[in-house]
Amino acid sequence: MKTKEKTNKITTEIFGIEFTFKSKEADQEYIKMLANYVDLKMKAISQESGGKLSYQQLAILTAMNLADELFQQQSKNPDNELILMKTKQLIQLLDEGIFGDPIL
Repeated sequence: MKTKEKTNKITTEIFGIEFTFKSKEADQEYIKMLANYVDLKMKAISQESGGKLSYQQLAILTAMNLADELFQQQSKNPDNELILMKTKQLIQLLDEGIFGDPIL
């Protein structure tokens, strides 16, 4: 008989929209820290664009900016274990799924 692993559900807000994330490993404070960082990035990009971007455009530009930060950091420290660990955690969170994301 399989034992069911406990899944944590964490609800947070990004750019005024509530999201519920599920994770088997990540703790609530870590998820909220990530959400806060994404929220700040989205607000900065929105402000720079004069609020003229759709939600989808804003989300894609934010993702591109975050990917650029990651790649620049990796090129400076290609063997940095912390970056690899955090990247794997983000991928795992995406693989495990996101609940409550809006229909765009």
